[in-house]
Amino acid sequence: MKIVLITQDDPFYLAKNIDYLVRNLPSNVVISGCVVSSVSPFGKKESFVKKAFKTFSIFGFSFFLRYSIRFIFAIVSKKNKVGAVLNKYHIPRIQLIH
Repeated sequence: MKIVLITQDDPFYLAKNIDYLVRNLPSNVVISGCVVSSVSPFGKKESFVKKAFKTFSIFGFSFFLRYSIRFIFAIVSKKNKVGAVLNKYHIPRIQLIH
């Protein structure tokens, strides 16, 4: 069976979960490609600063500080990226043209 993954480029959880999924697939299942979108968790395209301000105003300073530190480390780290997992398992990335 061939499947195509559709996911977003999340710096926290998805890379780890996709890695787990690929390692635990039955031998008769092949991932033939993956569409990776850059979906905003706020539902629309906004600037990074605007998203940061929204996160701060909704969740407060303490959460914002912890989230910011985790975000910086996740961006710097290569292992927590969806693209790195796709490369590890030789899964082609499917580009959608708007």
